[in-house]
Amino acid sequence: MVRAHSGRCAEVTKRHYDASVKSADFRVGDQVCYFCPKARPETSPKWTRFFSGPYEVVRKVNDVNYVIRLSPRGRPKIVHLNKLKPYKELHLARGP
Repeated sequence: MVRAHSGRCAEVTKRHYDASVKSADFRVGDQVCYFCPKARPETSPKWTRFFSGPYEVVRKVNDVNYVIRLSPRGRPKIVHLNKLKPYKELHLARGP
């Protein structure tokens, strides 16, 4: 016998996950980094890049989801706020 699933469990889980969201607010056009660890089997986790970017915020879907894209012609992604952080450009000092 198969029980019908009402989806209530998924709603409770989503509500719990969204309640633990960090506080950040990005505007359209802001530069952000996207958390997506890419591990290669032959390399040490020490050398793994955890963030990629900079991505541009295209629009805000709701309080916790944003649409981002890597380039103006790139495919947009919908991502959760917990996977984003502000992009800070690294300025390296040049030697003499």
